[in-house]
Amino acid sequence: MATLLKAAAAEAHAWLMDKAATDTTPWWAESQWVVPSPPITVPTEFKWEMPTYFGVDARGVALSQYFCPTAKLGTGSFYFGTFHDHGGEPLEGARNYRLRECPGA
Repeated sequence: MATLLKAAAAEAHAWLMDKAATDTTPWWAESQWVVPSPPITVPTEFKWEMPTYFGVDARGVALSQYFCPTAKLGTGSFYFGTFHDHGGEPLEGARNYRLRECPGA
């Protein structure tokens, strides 16, 4: 039983890590900047609930990235993230990257 649970935990961890970098909400067109949460998150104000759908997977992805959702987006904090370089390749810890801010940021 312990072996089965360890395998299931490893599978869930791998799935969440993959989704953390791929199931995001694009912010600026033609850039790699994203809101690090699935697309259903912001329109539902972090409730992941639609009339005929509950985004349980999206909720799991979002909550695995941060402790809890903000009560109202934009009131206390807002986070951007990126998991890819300017060419769309995954960021790698062994490399150095340069962050360029948009004018007026």
